[in-house]
Amino acid sequence: MTFLCDFDGTVATRDIGAALLARFGRPAWRLWDVLAHRGALPLRVAQDLQWRGVRASIQELRAEAFRVGRVRPGFEEFLAKTAADGHRIIVVSSGFSFYIDAVLGPLRSRVELIANDLLPAVKGFRIAWAPLRYACASHRPCKVAVLRKLPGSTVLVGDGVSDTCGLRSSATIFAVEGSFLARLASAQRRPFTAFTDFRAVV
Repeated sequence: MTFLCDFDGTVATRDIGAALLARFGRPAWRLWDVLAHRGALPLRVAQDLQWRGVRASIQELRAEAFRVGRVRPGFEEFLAKTAADGHRIIVVSSGFSFYIDAVLGPLRSRVELIANDLLPAVKGFRIAWAPLRYACASHRPCKVAVLRKLPGSTVLVGDGVSDTCGLRSSATIFAVEGSFLARLASAQRRPFTAFTDFRAVV
């Protein structure tokens, strides 16, 4: 069995990308975020617009991520149990590997990671996207594009917009309680299990 875990708001208790944009981005980043949540703008287009306006060094961003980031309760126990049972864990995130590495610390070596990254540009940053084979029309990487390449059964663990493609898949869904993903799954009558602690996922 393979567990595909979102990072922002799922493995991490908050959206680290949003926290960094709130601190270092231009105010318009919130508009792009709202449009993405409403489906009026593909998430990857919104991200590109948001991160162009960031005024900080990658070192400052990494330090802020380390300062504000917290791993969700039970995640370390979840890693131990799934590893003992021979399951595969892949963190699939439309966020960025530099802050995932900073927040996970020594736990990073215990998961596979598919994510984007940031490269300095003349103004702000440009996004170094995950490989095209993991993309869909809206998300890159897309969790469904990843799971279609995996053998056996799959569990998707998430909370937000980048996880919604999973509702159209055959994966077992765990959604953070009260999250956008949980609300949408309920509205679509898509079976899922709500959780707040990763020990409920194993």
